[in-house]
Amino acid sequence: MFLSFLKLHFAGFFLVTSYTNCYKQERITFSSIKDLLPLEAIKRIELEKDPVNWPRLCSNYFSTAKSNGKSDSFIKPALDYLYDRTIKENNTLGYDAYYRIKSYQFLTNNELDSAISYGYKILALKDQHDSIDPSHGYHLLGLSYFYKDQNSDSTRQYWTRGYKEAEIKKDNHMINLFGVNLGTYYYNNGNTRNARSLFLRAHEVGLKSDISNSILTNNIVSTFIDEGQYQEADEFWIANQKQLTADLNSYKGQLFLLNRIKVLQTLNKWEEAKKKFNLLKINSVDPNLFQNYAQIYIDNKLNDKNFDFVSDSFWRKTLIDNAPHISFNTSKSIINNITLPELDFFVKHLIKLESDTTKFNKLSLKFRAKICKQLGHYFMASNPSKANSFFIKSIAFFDDAKIEENKTQQKVIDELNQLDETFSEIKRKEEIIKDSKKTQDALKIALVLVLIIFTLGIWLVINIVKIKNIEKKHLQTEQDVLKREQELNNRIVEYSKSLIERNISLRNEISTAIASAPNAVKSEVNQILKDFQVHGFNSQENPSIAKQLIKEKEDWNDKYPGFNLLNKTEQRVFVLTMESYRPKEIANVLGVSTQYVRNVKSRLKTKLNLTEDWGN
Repeated sequence: MFLSFLKLHFAGFFLVTSYTNCYKQERITFSSIKDLLPLEAIKRIELEKDPVNWPRLCSNYFSTAKSNGKSDSFIKPALDYLYDRTIKENNTLGYDAYYRIKSYQFLTNNELDSAISYGYKILALKDQHDSIDPSHGYHLLGLSYFYKDQNSDSTRQYWTRGYKEAEIKKDNHMINLFGVNLGTYYYNNGNTRNARSLFLRAHEVGLKSDISNSILTNNIVSTFIDEGQYQEADEFWIANQKQLTADLNSYKGQLFLLNRIKVLQTLNKWEEAKKKFNLLKINSVDPNLFQNYAQIYIDNKLNDKNFDFVSDSFWRKTLIDNAPHISFNTSKSIINNITLPELDFFVKHLIKLESDTTKFNKLSLKFRAKICKQLGHYFMASNPSKANSFFIKSIAFFDDAKIEENKTQQKVIDELNQLDETFSEIKRKEEIIKDSKKTQDALKIALVLVLIIFTLGIWLVINIVKIKNIEKKHLQTEQDVLKREQELNNRIVEYSKSLIERNISLRNEISTAIASAPNAVKSEVNQILKDFQVHGFNSQENPSIAKQLIKEKEDWNDKYPGFNLLNKTEQRVFVLTMESYRPKEIANVLGVSTQYVRNVKSRLKTKLNLTEDWGN
């Protein structure tokens, strides 16, 4: 009845609080720029080079300026700076901040189609940077559709997505914001119970996070009133009266007081209601609240059976304008007095209203039922047949209202069940994340073992080559040298095969583990494998060191004149380079430094007339 959704109140709240906790350790702090003029703020922001922090500084500066009532022309220099720097640096977060500010500007200027267009641009960026929160887009899109049509299904969809994101992240600020948004949507669509459930959840996290929102608290009172739970409304109001007490010259203060008076009237606490009502004067009431004020005023007069006010043409018109409400709230003790001459015009207006099908059908089923019932009482003495007709209509309307209420209740149950399923899904995903972490840790351990084996294998091969060089020095005859080289080559081949087979087996085991791991883990594991070049061991290519050494005996001189004039080291470096070994790998095989290999390669280019890019 007195539910309030202050236009753009929550939009500003959202933008300002988005980066509340982002500036504690920045070199350029938000507190150092928030009170500066735009050009001065730009000079400070220009000093911030961090690609994440400077767009956030801009965003918070704009949000604060708008919440302080600054015009678009005031913030234009800063907005132009944000746009130009974003284009120059191609900064994704800069685009996100710019699109949000533009969407918000269009929203405040009631250019809703443009606001929606920029809202979709925000969502298009949501997967392009870890710091981008899609909740901004969900909130602004839902708000834009809400102002176009408060019953828009798009509003519910976007706000529901935002609400689910907030619950997953356990972000109390966002749970509060989207809870208020969705609650307002459901309230406007007659789903009062679901609205209250969301309002109470938002109220709960608001208290935990010290988010003061008296409008939300008042709306919870309104949902109790609309459900006929006046005692609960009274208790909730008393429990939160500190939050529901505000300056009576303000809209909020008057709204809260009128809501309180309505509860007191319904609980037949008329004297207390009158005392509070006398705190307000008709010439000080906010125009947006005058109808609420008029309803309470008339209810007080009818309760006192004081009809003098109906001679005043102003209140006479007000009484007619509030006919549906008065007919719904007039108690049985007043019905007998409805036939008084002073109120005869009121009944005639009800008769006229009931006969105007278009206007009458716009009223709720309960309103229509109450009007017919009251008219039945009015005609009972003078026209029993007509009275009976009105009573029958009243019963039919009440029955239809009950059916509609049952449908609404079922819809509430269904939607609450859907929310329960969402929360269960969130919990299930949390368990999957925990299991994935365990799998990830196990894979990392396996990779460490592979790297150890890989390193040991390289060490073994290098030492075998060193042994070969040492033993060759002690051989006396060429025949013995050839024989021992052949034996060493065979041993190297065996070691190479063994190492390859072992790594192939390990790679198969790891591949099986990776296949069952989440995509994020697969990506990380594959990167680690790439970094350590485990994939270099390919059983098909088998570039074993033994083969490279054996190739030293091949006749390379025909292809590269001057090859035979090279010393053994130069020949080995040349052959291994031709087999695509890198300098570090050649150094490991020959037992020399990497720089020495580079020096040898440089000499080879001169001796064999090779091109400058040979071996690169």
